[in-house]
Amino acid sequence: MNQDRLEGTLRTGMGRAQEGLGDVAGSERQQSQGTREQLKGRAQQLYGDARDTMRNATDQVSRNVVEHPVRSLLIASAVGWAAALITGRRRRRRDYEERHY
Repeated sequence: MNQDRLEGTLRTGMGRAQEGLGDVAGSERQQSQGTREQLKGRAQQLYGDARDTMRNATDQVSRNVVEHPVRSLLIASAVGWAAALITGRRRRRRDYEERHY
């Protein structure tokens, strides 16, 4: 668990408490502040989840490259080749249209 997930969980809990206090006290302002804190906390938790997911994916890719360097090179080459085909086709079409229209 990273710092963002921990802080987000804490902020969400504090927001719930503040919203509850606002409900007991009858203060709409405090309720809305508590709801806002909950939303901020949830957003921070989601950001932390995304960071963890990206870190795990990066680690997995790194392990695969180390374990299978030739396969990784072939995959990277295929992706580059496909990107070149896609972008090159657009350029050729645009050049053709400029000359003939």
